[in-house]
Amino acid sequence: PAAQRGIGVMFQDLLLFPHLTVRENVAFSARARGSRWPAARRSADRWLSRFGLIDLAERYPGALSGGQAQRVALARALASEPKALLLDEPLAALDVEFRDEVRADLGVHLREFGGPTILVTHDREDVDALADEIVVLDQGGVAQRGTHIQLAAEAGLYRDLMSS
Repeated sequence: PAAQRGIGVMFQDLLLFPHLTVRENVAFSARARGSRWPAARRSADRWLSRFGLIDLAERYPGALSGGQAQRVALARALASEPKALLLDEPLAALDVEFRDEVRADLGVHLREFGGPTILVTHDREDVDALADEIVVLDQGGVAQRGTHIQLAAEAGLYRDLMSS
């Protein structure tokens, strides 16, 4: 599994465990790495607090809004203390009022995070706020690669996508 390889993964479909509470979902990665329940619970509660979810700790995923479930999945990926992160549309399902806040918080974490992060997104604001380097894929191949400034300055798919 990805957690054993040191990769924190957040899928677009979230893949929360419906039979586990929010706290248990976030604590799952620590438990999978061998942490005992008290330590995993403390870690989960820190992440839940950070994402404004501590009041939902005893709820099950089926009782969450889409945005709440998205934040739980993101907290679970980050709670694994990964060496690398793979985030597939991590902010796509968030309500507009939470998106900017969670984007800013994720940006802080990614700046503090020492490992590489691959962010898959179609959202220009996510790219602007979270990416240091951009790779634009077109038909399965790399169409452009560079920083925001480099790609904005040259003609190509990135500039076309960002202006639409």
